[in-house]
Amino acid sequence: MQPELTCRPTKHNPTPFTSHLIRAAPDLWRSYVRHPFVQQLGNGTLPRECFEHYIKQDYHYLKHCKRPSKRQELMCLDARAHALGAYKADTFDEITAFTEISLHIAKESRMHVAVS
Repeated sequence: MQPELTCRPTKHNPTPFTSHLIRAAPDLWRSYVRHPFVQQLGNGTLPRECFEHYIKQDYHYLKHCKRPSKRQELMCLDARAHALGAYKADTFDEITAFTEISLHIAKESRMHVAVS
């Protein structure tokens, strides 16, 4: 991937960076969205035990990614890291953004516990 500016979000393209990534790797994107797990999850035919296993794995990921390996550093920032980002932020907009991410991770973790 080469550094490139993407457009600002618009009504018709609210996620321009994501759209760019999908256009840059269409085969990879199709293999993801056509994966049997994703399709079964989407149409409600995924066996309950598979869904529960997925939820438990995701819960542990959210809980334990506070200690990412060197490889995972960029992709695994948890609620505490975002809370620290809010603490160190210079503007209220940045504080709000970091806080909302932390709250989302906490809410998702609670939902995982409720499902399993």
